[in-house]
Amino acid sequence: MPYDGEFAKYSPLRRIVESERVKVLLRRSRIYDPGSAAATIDPKPAPQATFPPPDFILAIDGSWAEVDVKNGYPGAKVGYCTVASVLLNLAQLGALDESRPIDPTEFRKTEEAATIDAALPGSNVVTTPHHSAKNAFRQALYDILHDAVADEEDPTTLLDTYEALLAHKPTSKAQQCPYETDGCDERLTVGAGVQSCLCPDKRPIYSTDALRIHEGFHDVGSNGELLGEVMQVWERVLLVHLLRCFERRGWLDKMHRLAFILDGPLAVFGHPAWLSAAISAELKRLNGIVRSKTERDLVILGIEESGAFVTHFDEMDRSETVGEVRFGSRDHALLTDRYIKARVVLVYQSWDRRADLG
Repeated sequence: MPYDGEFAKYSPLRRIVESERVKVLLRRSRIYDPGSAAATIDPKPAPQATFPPPDFILAIDGSWAEVDVKNGYPGAKVGYCTVASVLLNLAQLGALDESRPIDPTEFRKTEEAATIDAALPGSNVVTTPHHSAKNAFRQALYDILHDAVADEEDPTTLLDTYEALLAHKPTSKAQQCPYETDGCDERLTVGAGVQSCLCPDKRPIYSTDALRIHEGFHDVGSNGELLGEVMQVWERVLLVHLLRCFERRGWLDKMHRLAFILDGPLAVFGHPAWLSAAISAELKRLNGIVRSKTERDLVILGIEESGAFVTHFDEMDRSETVGEVRFGSRDHALLTDRYIKARVVLVYQSWDRRADLG
């Protein structure tokens, strides 16, 4: 234990970084080559807008928390997920901005918010009739989408939208039964609704099992990473769900007045990564309808505040002159897949390129 006023010394960390084992490892790793054609990026000014900006923005953002609960068992936890959608009236906000100071009461009228939230069993929380926390979590995840209705005038649930996306999932490779840890060695293709396991026990298989999120469930300790996957799925399914609601109401011809913003990247990562391709296919279908009616495309943006791309931008934005930056206001750069794999997330296209490792 340190004495009062004594501070930790960082020499042990420096010794690790300067150790011979670390140096050998770094010599074997790939080093960025500034002369590589794939590694160049130049900021460009934003193009002139050919259409007026949208009148409304629909922002979707989610959050999760994991809390300890008391049920008589050690380490019992419950996960809580919330996804909010906020409709911002940009046209009204712009009108208010012309006569500052803005009346706070009128400013609040420029946005309308709605939230969907749910609790999920965590470690050592087993609901009836289940015999494990993981299986309790699986049913809760299904029930969340089954019960979630985003529009009071449209009874369609998020589960309906999710299962429409599930129809896009390739069926060439069956997945392991969720009851593998209970002794079931069957492999199956998960479909819509609630099915039964192929084994003699005939236990329930939920359509949400196709997300495979349950495979990351921990019986002991935190399930924060798993809750993060639930949240990202929920956010993106909600986006598609709202667009499909607009389609059923015949509103897609008005989509040029509305832009969508999601917190984080538009893709889905982790166990449910297959959902990215399914969402892309559905958005292409919907965008085709929008384009035929308005001669414009859907506007959907993902905002990243942290992570590899933000860190890379901070590095590329630095100038050799102190106090200056390379990217000015409204400058942009469109990153190609080749650039991303060369400078952001190192991915080799073929093992024939081993010579690059040196």
